[in-house]
Amino acid sequence: MGYIILDVNQNHKNIVQLNESVNTINGEIDVTFTARIMLSIINEVGSLGVISAAIGDYGGNITNLNLTEKDTDFYNLRIDIDVDDKSHIDNIIKSLRGLPEVNSVERSIH
Repeated sequence: MGYIILDVNQNHKNIVQLNESVNTINGEIDVTFTARIMLSIINEVGSLGVISAAIGDYGGNITNLNLTEKDTDFYNLRIDIDVDDKSHIDNIIKSLRGLPEVNSVERSIH
């Protein structure tokens, strides 16, 4: 689902909301987008918690997580994250690349 915005003016009174992804807070429109990343992380206790915390620390909201492959050393994950814009997901990816638990991370177009 998406949104149709009709005749938006300075005070945002003419907005038609079709689902709950668009919010108005203090007169501002808050729209999020879903970005997908593919991760390879070390298979050890706490790795997923570290990854989740890092995403949350940067203001991302995990909306879907799939374990796509598992072996004795690594897990491969596909994670969908609600973000504000491209810069937001780029910052999250940069932070994840700096973690010792992460073997690789790439943005995936879905």
